[in-house]
Amino acid sequence: MSLEHNITFCQNRDESTFLWHTCFPADSPDFITFYMNRVHKTEDSLVLFGEQGDARAYLGMVPYSLQIGKKSMPCSYLSGVCTLPEFRGQGYMNHMMKRALDVMYQRGDVFSALIPAKPDLYLKYGYADLFFLEEKPLPKGRGKGEKCENSTKLNQWYQQYCSTHYSSFLARTKEQWEIILEEHFRFEKGELWCNEGAYAFVSRFDEKTVVKEAMGEDAFVHALLCEIGEGVILSPDSNKPFGQARVINVQEAMKVLPDCSFRVKDPWILENNGTFTVRNGVVIKTTEDAKIITIGDLTALILQDRNYMNLMLN
Repeated sequence: MSLEHNITFCQNRDESTFLWHTCFPADSPDFITFYMNRVHKTEDSLVLFGEQGDARAYLGMVPYSLQIGKKSMPCSYLSGVCTLPEFRGQGYMNHMMKRALDVMYQRGDVFSALIPAKPDLYLKYGYADLFFLEEKPLPKGRGKGEKCENSTKLNQWYQQYCSTHYSSFLARTKEQWEIILEEHFRFEKGELWCNEGAYAFVSRFDEKTVVKEAMGEDAFVHALLCEIGEGVILSPDSNKPFGQARVINVQEAMKVLPDCSFRVKDPWILENNGTFTVRNGVVIKTTEDAKIITIGDLTALILQDRNYMNLMLN
């Protein structure tokens, strides 16, 4: 039996928990249980089984939406991609990625995103470095802000800031905000700081203080960060690659482009191969000749400006 036929949607949470625990031993059992209860869903998770029915590899596809200008497009974030150590190097992940890309296309995703464990791990699957983030020292000076347990304005500030500062960003639902807050307070000695126009998620780890995300009007954010003390902030004002993205459905993704025509090459999703022409926001597929472009280069063309992604589940 081929490996493709050994890949199914995960029906048994114990199997996915076992794979995650074995492959990511740095994650605590409590965090893994939290993730499996709050984020993991059967319809978003693939498992590869051996001939004896033993679970050997896992891949999660967490639904989000990617906001590009005024358009919101379905985007799956790949999470927990792993193979048990004793089965690595046998091509399992090629089969898992092929199945995942097919599933994402069939269910209507337009984009996919991920944070790679190694910089070049997913380039061969058509992903490209398009999200940037790195640690920078917190500013010093006089601050203004206070701790708060929650804020009904978080998403409002997030949406407003991202819409004006980035060409695209990963949007968050109410449930995703609730998961972020719960994980932050439970597992990271987390604090939420706010003032009248900004918020900051502060994690107090044993070795250092990290501001995972700060959003809002620039002057208010600066004042807020000065209040927090010594530490670092994960800053998107960076040239350091952090996350990657890939077009899943070329015909839908190209709707955000101005009039153009490309002959797309995608070795992983057959439906994406061919010539696609954009005219006034309408995309048609033809057999005509046009400039050849790889799926990775097309993704970079669509998301060529500043993009923001931060899952916050660190």
